[in-house]
Amino acid sequence: LSGGAFYNIRELKRHNRGIKLETLRKVCQESSMDWEKVSDRIRSVGYKERIILRRRRLTAQHAYLLGLLYSTGRVDMKKNSIAFTNASRKLLGHVKTVYKKLFENSRLREYVRGFGLRVCGGEKEVIVLEAYNPVMKKMYEDLVLNHFGLPLNLGWLKRSIVSGFLAGMLDGNGFINLGGRSPEMGFVLKNFEHAKMMLLLLRNLGVLGWLVKTKDGGPFRVVVRSYRSCKSLCKLLYPYSFTKRKKLRILLEKIKKRVDKGMGLDEKPPSFFYTLLSKIMVEDSLPSFDAHYPIMLERYEMLSRNPGTAQALNTVNVSSGCAQGDLLLYGLRVLSDCELVPESIREIEYLDYDGLVYDVTLERAHNFLANGILVKNCCAAWFCPAGTGSGYPKYACRNGPEHGYYNLAIFFYGCNFDCLFCQNWSHKEISTSPQVTVEELVRVTLGNDRITCWCFFGGSPEPHLPFAINASRKILESLKGRRVMRVCFEWNGCGNEGLVKRCGELAFVSGGNIKFDLKAFDPTLSLALSGVKNDRAYRNFSMLFNEFYMERRELPVITATTLLVPGYVDEKEVEGIARFISEHDENIPYSLLIFHPDYMMRDLTITPVSQVKKCLAAAKKYLKNVNLGNVHLLSLAPP
Repeated sequence: LSGGAFYNIRELKRHNRGIKLETLRKVCQESSMDWEKVSDRIRSVGYKERIILRRRRLTAQHAYLLGLLYSTGRVDMKKNSIAFTNASRKLLGHVKTVYKKLFENSRLREYVRGFGLRVCGGEKEVIVLEAYNPVMKKMYEDLVLNHFGLPLNLGWLKRSIVSGFLAGMLDGNGFINLGGRSPEMGFVLKNFEHAKMMLLLLRNLGVLGWLVKTKDGGPFRVVVRSYRSCKSLCKLLYPYSFTKRKKLRILLEKIKKRVDKGMGLDEKPPSFFYTLLSKIMVEDSLPSFDAHYPIMLERYEMLSRNPGTAQALNTVNVSSGCAQGDLLLYGLRVLSDCELVPESIREIEYLDYDGLVYDVTLERAHNFLANGILVKNCCAAWFCPAGTGSGYPKYACRNGPEHGYYNLAIFFYGCNFDCLFCQNWSHKEISTSPQVTVEELVRVTLGNDRITCWCFFGGSPEPHLPFAINASRKILESLKGRRVMRVCFEWNGCGNEGLVKRCGELAFVSGGNIKFDLKAFDPTLSLALSGVKNDRAYRNFSMLFNEFYMERRELPVITATTLLVPGYVDEKEVEGIARFISEHDENIPYSLLIFHPDYMMRDLTITPVSQVKKCLAAAKKYLKNVNLGNVHLLSLAPP
C-alpha cells in the first residue's frame, strides 16, 4: 500500500477506531485489488455494528467465552449471532461481566428458553444470553470449527489462551469427580474428530487424556484420571475457571496431601510400549515414508489405556501397511538398534542451571525421542561429519555418529531480515541478550575437548560476521590441527560478499558447512515475507560453490533449506530453488522444513500434508539429496 490511505488506516488502528468503507475503497484502488471481492468479504463477516477486539489481540478471556460457546452455547453462522445457554445464573452473570469488558458496544439479550433441563426428577430453567457479534462468530469459525481443515485449531496459540478455552469448556459442561480411589476430570466433545484433537491439545500441555464413548452413541468424553495429569491440568485451568474453581482447589489440596505422605504421582508405563518394542526388535526394517499418520493416539489414549498384546500387534501391522512407517515406530526401532532398554523414571530433580547446552544426535536416524515425538537439532545432521562420521579421521572423531561429543551452538541476537514467520523471533529482544567475548568462547572450547563443532546461527550471523570470523580464526589457530574443530554457519545468505567468502574458507578448511536458508525463489515474495529481496543470497551461494564446493565434493561445504510456509512457499517456489541448486550440482543437500505457526503468522496452520508431498516431488525432480525436516509436526498438520 502507498500514500495517504495506508497512513490513514495506520492512524485509525492506533487510536482503536473503525475503518470507513470509503477508506478501504481507496486502498483497493491504490493497491489494484478487486473492490467487489473485498466488499463481499466484509459483508460475509458483517458490519451492522462496529464490534472490535478491545486489546486488538486474542486473550484468554476471549478463549474462555469460545469454550462456553462450544460446550453449552450455539453460533448462527448466517446471522452472525452467538448465544450462551446454561442453567446456572451465577455462571451467566460472570459471562455478562467478561463479555462487557471485551465488547463494550455489544449488548446481550437475556431470555428463558421455552423448555428446561430435567434435574433430579424436576425441571430447571435454561437461561439464554444472545447477541449479534460477527467477531466472536469469526473466531469460533476459525479456531473451533473445521475452517482450516483442523477442528479445535488452538494448539499453536499461547498456553494461556488454550487454558482459557479449556476452562470455558470445563465450566460449561465439564466435570470433576473427587470421589473414588483416584480423581477424575474431563470434557464433553461433540464428535470423534473433536475428541482426537482434544487429546492432542492436552498432550501439548503435558496432560494424558483418555477417550470414552457413551454407551448410547452420544457425545465423546475425554477424561483425565492420573494424579500427575490432574495436577498439571488443575494448575493450568484454576486462574481462568469460575464455577469449578472450588473443586479445582480441593483437588490440588488432595494431591498435595498425597505428595506430603510420600506417595508418588507417576503412572505405570503402558505395556503397549513394551509390546511395540518387542515387535520391532524381531523385524528387520520399516518401509520408507514421505508423510505419516501417527499411532500416538492408538498407543494408549484411544478407548483403552493398556490394550492387550493382540490389539497392540494389530495396530503395528495396520500402521506398517497404511501409515508407511510411523515415526513413533521408527524411533522405537532406533532405540532397539542402539541396544537401549526402556526404564521407568524414578525421580525428577529440578536444578537452576546457567551454562552451555549441547546438540545431540542418534545413530542412523540422527534424531531422538522426546515425549513420544521424534525431534532433532541440526538441519545438516543427516549428512554432516557429526551425524554420519563422513570425512573421518580428518573432519570427524569417529567413523560414525560422534556420540559423547558436542556442538557449541552460538546464537546471535539480531538479523538483517524481518521475517513474518520467524521461528526464532526471540533474537529481537536484544536488550536482554547476554554478552560474550571472543576470549570466553575460545577458553570454554579449549577447556572441553568434547566440543568438536561451532555453529553460528540466531537471528542470523550476517550482522556479526566480523566477530564470528575473528573467533573462528582464533580457535582454529589455538588448536592447530590437534583435534577436530568444525566451523558452521546457518544464515539467510545476504551478507557482505567479502565476509561471506572468508566464512566459506573457514568452513572449508575445518570440515564444516554453510546452510543457506532460501526463503523463496521469487524476489517479490521474499520482499513480502522477509522485507528483503534475497537475490544476494543466490549470488553468494554461487560464489561459494565456485570457490570451494568442487574441491571438497564428497563432504558438501554448502547446503540449503526452505521453510514451507502454507499458501506462500508452494511447489512452484520449491521447484525454482531446486532448479537453481541443480544448475550447480544435483548432489547438493537440500532440506524442506515443515512450518510451525509463530511470530506474526500465528493465524496459519502447520504445513498441510498435501503441500509437503507436492514440494518434495518438485525438489526431487531436480536434486538427488532431499531431506524433510520437522517431520513430527505432520502429526498435527491438516490434509
